[in-house]
Amino acid sequence: MKKTTIGAIILSLTLATTNIASAASADKGCYDGYIGANDQLYYTTVFEGEERAKVDMVAYQSDVDIYIYDENGNEVCKSTSNGSVEWCYWTPRWTGSFEIRVENLRKRNGSDFELCLN
Repeated sequence: MKKTTIGAIILSLTLATTNIASAASADKGCYDGYIGANDQLYYTTVFEGEERAKVDMVAYQSDVDIYIYDENGNEVCKSTSNGSVEWCYWTPRWTGSFEIRVENLRKRNGSDFELCLN
């Protein structure tokens, strides 16, 4: 599996009222990243229709959550456990662009993490 630093694939930064969120394009593989306290990160990728899609994440210093949205803005999967490991598995009905939202909201600490896409 290819491993890349997320900072190298950041396409743009969007200023929000309480945080800075990055919008990045991610290919299949694993990426190391950092999310600050009370922050959100956004990644987009294409998943193939009728093929199982997987998004796995391990956060090392905080309880970080993941949400997946299709190109129409519909939530297709989320993982919000109280632990440091999150995962979403689903089968898209069509090939399309999906947004992966990594959230560390209402948390006092930032966290390094590893995000893997199939």
